[in-house]
Amino acid sequence: SINGAFLISATLSHPMLHFPTDALNAITKTILPMNHILFKLIYPHTFYQLSLDQGTIYSNTSLLSDHPWYPYTLFPGAAPPIAAILVSRGFMGIEGNSAYPKWSYPEAPKEYPSNYSVFQTTYYKVVYDFVANIVKDIPKGDYYTSLWAKYCSENIPGCPDENTIWENDNLIKVVAYYVWNCSIGHSLDHN
Repeated sequence: SINGAFLISATLSHPMLHFPTDALNAITKTILPMNHILFKLIYPHTFYQLSLDQGTIYSNTSLLSDHPWYPYTLFPGAAPPIAAILVSRGFMGIEGNSAYPKWSYPEAPKEYPSNYSVFQTTYYKVVYDFVANIVKDIPKGDYYTSLWAKYCSENIPGCPDENTIWENDNLIKVVAYYVWNCSIGHSLDHN
């Protein structure tokens, strides 16, 4: 049962910290001018994400590889077919099963009744405040931020579009989750 729990965590939930943010990474690097405040805020958190994700998929030492001699091997059968099915199910969800909802860009880390969750959300609040203090200087309706949001919403389920990004604190939430996820959340999930 421990192997089953680890299999679910490593293929259904943990990949959601890896791959869905890659689109935001790519859109940021291609749409925003390098001197734009939003680019300057997000860019430092993009350095390792794509190479990390490539290694996760293609490295011989990856958890997704099929090497039973590694102490952390979790697949009971051939890894590639099982991994592809489970990771895609984690993203697409399982219709009619509330335990496996379709992935949507989170507004904040999920909260669970645990000290670990309290730690994650407390850390997120620090990042949220940091991001809020910076994005307040982006004028509402800024052309590049709106264009960035448009492309994010077209490629990332649940991301606000060029209009809704300016409502309430949506811009802060999108950026804060990305920064938290790439800088803190993913690391925390490994420890």
